[in-house]
Amino acid sequence: MSVLSNLKHKLSEDFIKSILTVMGGSTFSIVVPVISTLWLVRIYDAADDFTPFALFISFCATLSALANSHYTTAILVADNERESVTMLRLTLIINVIVTAAVSLLLFFVRLPLLGFLNASPSFYYTVWLVPLTVLLMGINAAFTQWAYRFKQFKRVAVNRMAQAMVTMVCQTVFGLWFQNIQGLITGYCIGQLIASGILAYRCLYNDRQLMQPVQRSELKKDAVKYKLFFRFQTPADIINIFTQQLPSFLLSKFAASPGDLGFYGQAYRLIVAPSSIITGAIADVFRQKADQDYKEKGNARTIFLRTAKMLLAIMIVPCIVVAVGGPWIFKTLFGTEWQSAGVYAQILIIMMLPKFIASPLSYMYIIARKQKEDFWIHIYILISTFFAFYLGYKIYGTSIMMLTFFCINYAIIYLFYFGRSYKFAAGKIRLK
Repeated sequence: MSVLSNLKHKLSEDFIKSILTVMGGSTFSIVVPVISTLWLVRIYDAADDFTPFALFISFCATLSALANSHYTTAILVADNERESVTMLRLTLIINVIVTAAVSLLLFFVRLPLLGFLNASPSFYYTVWLVPLTVLLMGINAAFTQWAYRFKQFKRVAVNRMAQAMVTMVCQTVFGLWFQNIQGLITGYCIGQLIASGILAYRCLYNDRQLMQPVQRSELKKDAVKYKLFFRFQTPADIINIFTQQLPSFLLSKFAASPGDLGFYGQAYRLIVAPSSIITGAIADVFRQKADQDYKEKGNARTIFLRTAKMLLAIMIVPCIVVAVGGPWIFKTLFGTEWQSAGVYAQILIIMMLPKFIASPLSYMYIIARKQKEDFWIHIYILISTFFAFYLGYKIYGTSIMMLTFFCINYAIIYLFYFGRSYKFAAGKIRLK
């Protein structure tokens, strides 16, 4: 709070208020999982439970990018309210179609896929929750962007708090019931169900324009108008999510120890994921404000620089703390067996600071309609990530070095992203 107070005189009251509202819900959704982990690690096993859970999240995150088709972004940046409604409808339709396709695909390939990933037998019974989770993620993402468009930040904050509480309770109860990975995944899925249900209901109930009929011709027209989001941003987003989840896939296949993926997943969950929520809260408000400034002034330079300074001020101390005391923190909180997760956390810090500054601000690619350039950058990221892991595995043959090469590569890329995003923020450069 003190950091934000120091920056308050540089930022508008509305901007700060919006950030604090979203961050309130985000902070709550961080604290709850961290606290729950203190007893979840005593209910679930690192190798048999947390490892397949990390795989489950990776699959769902990758597939949800395809289901959203990045038309969710168009909901926020659409030129008018009618087009925003159309984009919401189109996003939901595509989400349902993709979910159905995923269900059909899993029916035929689930067994060889799970065998390739060396998934535990208990994971076979919960794989059918993947399509449902993807559907719920898509619904949540669509209505979240709708709420942001109309500055309904409180809705999103309350929704995130509800999701965190429900997930915590359900993972605990079902963990004691099933006593395996089914508890973790079932609890997570129910949390998504509650969150998406509450947010969708509040938007549909309070925003009557969403209930207005939309003609098929309008859907086709607006889909063409915002085709850049589908043609370039969707595959770029899929590649980005897949690349970020690549450590989970590769560690599950090549890790020397079955518990390595569990350690990595736990480090990511407690270090990177919570920080992403904090910076994401700032990013959510930045997107709305930057898009508004870009349309009205022709640039978003001022809000870009101020947001960058805020992100740096917030993230620098946590990064130093984890870099210095990662193993001790995990050992103290979760026991000696989780000390290795602290080492993974230290490695993740290599990319953590540049990631959490550059990633929210890279939204300028979308505002400036530079999706094509972003797509080719993500192609490079995917290829370079494979090479980074290959070098780490071939030269050293350890999970630690594979992840180290991955993080160094990503840190360099995020620095490049920051520079390009600033250039777009400085002037109105849109594709025609």
